[in-house]
Amino acid sequence: MAKAKEHVKNIVTVGATGIEINFTKETGDKLLNGFVSSQGFLLKLPLKAALIMFGADTFSNFVQATKEGKNNPVTTIG
Repeated sequence: MAKAKEHVKNIVTVGATGIEINFTKETGDKLLNGFVSSQGFLLKLPLKAALIMFGADTFSNFVQATKEGKNNPVTTIG
């Protein structure tokens, strides 16, 4: 839970106008990398393999694959 809080602090801040969300490709990459790194050894390797298989090993790659139609709902369900 402590690791999750640290990642959330990088994305969500409270500013003068209220809650601000900083979810860019860079912060998405950091969040995804932190999530994978926080997993146990036995889960980390299959998780990395699955993410690579779907073009989602980084958030930037996921966004690109989605734009190209590789990760859209029709393709994924099919």
